[in-house]
Amino acid sequence: MFILHPTLQKVLSTSDVAYRSMITTELARLLDIDSEFKFDEDNDNHQPSATVFGTSLTHDGICSISQLIKYISRPDQIIEEGIFRKSGVKSRQHELHQMIATGQTIDCQQYSVHDCCDLLKRFISELPQSLLTNGLEKFFLQSLKLDSAQKQLDTIRLLILLLPATNRIFLNEILTLFDNVAKHSNQNRMNIENLAR
Repeated sequence: MFILHPTLQKVLSTSDVAYRSMITTELARLLDIDSEFKFDEDNDNHQPSATVFGTSLTHDGICSISQLIKYISRPDQIIEEGIFRKSGVKSRQHELHQMIATGQTIDCQQYSVHDCCDLLKRFISELPQSLLTNGLEKFFLQSLKLDSAQKQLDTIRLLILLLPATNRIFLNEILTLFDNVAKHSNQNRMNIENLAR
C-alpha cells in the first residue's frame, strides 16, 4: 500500500481554503490559465443514495465494490487470461449486482473473475459523472499536452488533490488494481495498452 508523506496527508484531510488556494494557484501556473479560474466548481458529489450503482461515489459504495477488487486482485485470479476482456455469465452478474446493491458481503468464489470484472466495469460506467469529475476531467486531459513529463506529473498530482475524497480513494484502488493486472500480463495477456481500451 502506498504511504503518503505526513504533509500530504494533512493537505488531503483538510478542506482548508488556504491549501486549496495554493493548489489551484500552482495548477493555473502549470496549465498557463487565469489564476482566478475555479478548478473545483463542479466537483461536489451529489446527495448520497441508498443504492450503489448509478449514483455518486460514497464510502459505503466503495466498500461494497472493494469486495470485487480484492477478489480480482487475488494471486490466483489476477493471472486469469483475458481478465477485463472476456465476458462473464449474465445470470451470475445479475445475482452479484443484487448482492452488492443491497450491501451484502459476497463470497466471490461463487463467481468467475470475469463476472467480477464485468460488474466493476459496469459500476464505473454507471457513475453519474467521471471518476475524475466533470469539472476536472478536461484539465487531466490538458495536462497530457504539457511539454515535459515532470510538468505532466506535477499537474496530475495536484489535480488529484482537488478530487473529492471518495473519488481519490476509488481512483487509487482502481489504478492499483490495473497496475497489478499489468504486472501479470505475461499470464493474463492484459498489458497497459489492453487495459486502456
